[in-house]
Amino acid sequence: MRCKLALSHPSRSSAFPHEICGLKVRVGHADAGACPVPEKISFQPIETDINRPEKLLAGSALKRRIPLSSPLEGPRVMRHLVAALLIVSAPVLAENYCVDSSAEILSAIASASSSPGPSEVRIVQGVYDFTAPSPGAAAIITSDNTGLKIVGGYAPGCSGAPATLNPELTLLRVGNTGRLLDMVFFPSAAGDIEISRLGLRQGTSNSATLGGCLNIEGDVGASITVRLSHLGFRLCGNTVGGNAALRVLGRDLRLELVNSVFADNFSQAGVIGLTASGNSIFYVTNNTIAFNGRSGAPSGPAGMQITNPAGNGFFWITNNLIYGNGGASDTDILYSASAIGVVGSNIIGRSNPPPAGIAGTGNSTANPLLASSVNLRLPANSPARNVGNNSAAGGLPTLDFDGNTRLQGGRVDLGAFEFEELFANGFE
Repeated sequence: MRCKLALSHPSRSSAFPHEICGLKVRVGHADAGACPVPEKISFQPIETDINRPEKLLAGSALKRRIPLSSPLEGPRVMRHLVAALLIVSAPVLAENYCVDSSAEILSAIASASSSPGPSEVRIVQGVYDFTAPSPGAAAIITSDNTGLKIVGGYAPGCSGAPATLNPELTLLRVGNTGRLLDMVFFPSAAGDIEISRLGLRQGTSNSATLGGCLNIEGDVGASITVRLSHLGFRLCGNTVGGNAALRVLGRDLRLELVNSVFADNFSQAGVIGLTASGNSIFYVTNNTIAFNGRSGAPSGPAGMQITNPAGNGFFWITNNLIYGNGGASDTDILYSASAIGVVGSNIIGRSNPPPAGIAGTGNSTANPLLASSVNLRLPANSPARNVGNNSAAGGLPTLDFDGNTRLQGGRVDLGAFEFEELFANGFE
């Protein structure tokens, strides 16, 4: 089901040819029977100088209240109505899509990419399977540069807020036929991006520079914010020397990776690869990266790699739990020699020695006592409880992966899950 409501200028094509005073008003639905069509559109009286409507568009003071029933001459009424319509249609309106099938997800993302304004793709809870066109390609590709949200967890109809934060209830899978989702942003990019409340599964890359489940690349001048929140990356892979789950290359990006889980992924070069250059700032806050596998050389990165190839860009890595990835000789985090940033208040099991450009305090190598890759919640005796930084750069998430309130014990817990203090003594 895919529904729209928007106004458009007659210079733009429209599948909904309802026309008032030369401006096309798009109403109704894209799929027959899916959405109701209003019987009429009404406009309330506004205050304006009907003799100089152009002054209205220039932001002049409002002068007269003219009811639409006023017995004025036709041309003057026309100018009044056109001015009113232009006020409504001058901003490019957001388009929202409610989708509940794999085909509709592909169609909505394609439509959003060609939209002149920001769009939101709302995905109803369920399991959605895709097929990549080839092992070296992605099943879903977007180069949206005007703003895009892809959000899961909705109830049928997508009215109101999402019904759940739990990404495990809205799964996108590609069955190891290729990569799952690629996103590219050009210098003209002006709208922010959000991907949230989704489980990303079974994306496999055969490229050393592309991740299996999600790839994001921002060109020089693409100064936008990309927010990745409440995502579950599992069963993503890379068959060569690349990253299994997530690869981000930002030349002027602001990245916010928060409240997400990476587990049961497999690669030769780590589950996450983050490259920040130019004016990029990457915030990595309250994520759990654990129980990911690695193969290949005797030792190498199994968790996260961070690099600043040109000696610029900056990382803030705070309140994460990065532990138990790969074997005993592998690293949970691998810093490049040119890495620059602050890495503080994390549990990091194993890493190479931080270079001179990395600062930070409050890190630990303690075992967080996680039960398994299936249950990544903190036990009562975990050293990851109440040791985080409440003033994390980029902001502290207000809710955890499960939707529970943060800061239940005075200091935030590490990782994607906040321990529920109410049940600390075993009462339920």
